[in-house]
Amino acid sequence: EGFGPLREWVAARMALRGIHVPADQVLITNGSQQGIDLVARVLLDPGDVVVSESPAYLGAVQALELFQPRFEVIPGDEHGMQVELLAEQLAAGLRPKLIYVVPNFHNPSGATMSLARRQQLAALADQYELLVVEDDPYGAIRFSGEPLPAVASFTERVVHLSTFSKIVAPGFRVGWMIGPPEVMSWVARAKQAADLHTSSFAQLLLANVVGHEGWLDEQKARIVPMYRERC
Repeated sequence: EGFGPLREWVAARMALRGIHVPADQVLITNGSQQGIDLVARVLLDPGDVVVSESPAYLGAVQALELFQPRFEVIPGDEHGMQVELLAEQLAAGLRPKLIYVVPNFHNPSGATMSLARRQQLAALADQYELLVVEDDPYGAIRFSGEPLPAVASFTERVVHLSTFSKIVAPGFRVGWMIGPPEVMSWVARAKQAADLHTSSFAQLLLANVVGHEGWLDEQKARIVPMYRERC
């Protein structure tokens, strides 16, 4: 599941965003990309329905399509997935195994899902007992405006993925995932079968670095202007 102090840091960091989970509900992954693969491994059977937005993150499509789901695509606009269209399809009988979204600075569109749509998506997950996979690798790299609450802050029916790759160093390939206990217990088994565990050396280094008070804020002050200029 990961190095204890690093999992505790993630849990504390997530609490600041309104996602309150104990450290033992955090699993350290080889980048957030592995989180997508692990969720697919434990949840998807051939023919299961996966909802994604259009355009979709290619890496997620590649990870999910290995398990032969049927994709239902919901178009997006400048405010992210058009959740109101998803609501219409659910009312008409659509029952996806999971809903995959990138709510912050979507890859490749760059859109950020509006607060109202985040709340509506969470409400739909509760109403229809669905699982949302919220992939948030870029949320900490904001150029302007105020951060929006995660979908996972409105419902417990979310697997939330994020990563150190964008905020510390891409080459570490260390991320994390948080989700309902019944899902995470199966995910932990799947990860053990896949790679035993994420590099202990990388986890120790990261725990030592991010554990220094104020370091992450200083790091963001260094990298956000760089990303803004490149954008």
